[in-house]
Amino acid sequence: MLEIPDDAFMRYVSGVGVVGPDQGKGGKYLFMGPDCDGNIPEGYFVAKSTTYRHWLLMRVLYERRRPEGVSKKAERRISCLSSCASKKFTKAKRYDLSAVQFNTIHANDERFYEELNAAALYEPADAFDPERVGLFASIGIKKGKPFSPDARMQKLLKDAARSGTLRDDL
Repeated sequence: MLEIPDDAFMRYVSGVGVVGPDQGKGGKYLFMGPDCDGNIPEGYFVAKSTTYRHWLLMRVLYERRRPEGVSKKAERRISCLSSCASKKFTKAKRYDLSAVQFNTIHANDERFYEELNAAALYEPADAFDPERVGLFASIGIKKGKPFSPDARMQKLLKDAARSGTLRDDL
């Protein structure tokens, strides 16, 4: 099993499994958000992230042909720490998306900036580097402030999306 947890912006958080501190021998991991500290339960490998959201990509490594029941062997128990102040874990919801088709690509029109604003509002202020925060502010995206571009800015954002995707039909 090879697992690579990343933060919301696909930045490395920790290795898990063969590439992690447990070296593939198994272990319990605790992924903590940026403002969570203290009351860490004993017996966990702790990985602290700069964002609240995480990606976990998993690849099952096996020799020759696919063994029966490999998906069951690869299944992990995932629980959520209900709060940083408690040591209570709740069972996380599990979604099997192997047979579901869905779009993971951001909007390629002016709606992209609404998605960007939603991420900027949700994630902690220091999840972004200062240069990016400045770029966001230059188009009206600021933490704690509503994103409501005027007609001029809406046209600029629409034109930028059109240029960025090299499409004239937007």
